[in-house]
Amino acid sequence: MFVHPVPLPRRFALVTVAAVGFLLTNSPVVFAQRLERVRKPVGQRLQLPTGHAPLAEAIGRRPGSVAPDLAIGGVKFHPQKPKMVRITLLNKGSKGSEPCRLLCVVKKIGTSNVARQKHFKVQPLTAKSSGILIIHLDDILPKSVRAAETTFKLMVDSQKTISESNENNNVHVHTGASQPDLRIVGFVFPAAGPSTATEVKIANIGSSSSSPCRLLLTVGEIEGTKVNRKKMVAVPKLNGMQATVVTVDAASILPGGVALSKTHFRLTVDATKHVDESNEQNNNAYHKP
Repeated sequence: MFVHPVPLPRRFALVTVAAVGFLLTNSPVVFAQRLERVRKPVGQRLQLPTGHAPLAEAIGRRPGSVAPDLAIGGVKFHPQKPKMVRITLLNKGSKGSEPCRLLCVVKKIGTSNVARQKHFKVQPLTAKSSGILIIHLDDILPKSVRAAETTFKLMVDSQKTISESNENNNVHVHTGASQPDLRIVGFVFPAAGPSTATEVKIANIGSSSSSPCRLLLTVGEIEGTKVNRKKMVAVPKLNGMQATVVTVDAASILPGGVALSKTHFRLTVDATKHVDESNEQNNNAYHKP
C-alpha cells in the first residue's frame, strides 16, 4: 500500500532544523555545562536552606522566640511628694522577666545641664503584665526642685542582664514640659454635711499653673431611673503640684430625701476645656452605689 507523506507546518520544520543544527554543533557535554552555568547563579542567589528548616527561615524571617520584653509605659508625679516618680513598667513578652535594675539619669534642671543618676531595683514581671515602680529622687535633686520640672531619662534593665525579644523600647524620656495636668484624686461624702453633697479633691500634677475652671457633676441614674441632671461649680487656679478640695451640693437636682451617694454620677474637672493640659484623659471620676 502506498502511503502519502503528511505535510508538516512550515514553523515545525524550521524549529526542527534549528534544533538539529544546535545539536550537531554542540556535544551533549558542552550543552550540559552551559546549562549548569545558567542554573548555578540562580541557586546561589536564592540560597535556599537544606533539610527540613522552618518556613519562617526559608523565606528569610526570624522565627518567633519565647522571651520577656520590658518597656516603660509612662510616669506620673505626686502632688504632695515633689521628688517621687510613679513609673508604669510593662512586660510585653511571652515569658516572665528576671529581677533587674532601672537607671534614672537627670539631664537638665531648669536651664542647667547636669548628669546625676541613680539605680533602682526592679522586681520580676510575669508575661503580658504590668507593674508600678515608685522611685524617690531626693538624693540627686536640689531641695527646691520638683522631679516633674526636670528633664530625665529612665532605662529599664540598664545593665542588660535580661535577654529580651526587643531591646529598643527600654528607654523613656521626661522633658519637664511646662503644662498643667488636672486630676480628680478622689471624693468623699461628709458625715456631718448634707447627704446631697460630696467633697472632691482636685490636684494639678503638672509642672505649671492652671487657670480657674469648672467642675461638672452629672447624675446619670436615680433609684434605677435613667436621668441626665447636671451641676457645675468653680475650681480655683492651682499651681503646679498643688491640690484643693471643692464641695458640690446636688440638692437642686435631686428629689427630696435622695442622698447623692445612692445615685450613679460622674465628676469632670475642666468640663468646659479652658485649661490646656498635658493629659486630657484623667479628668473624670465615677460613682456607683
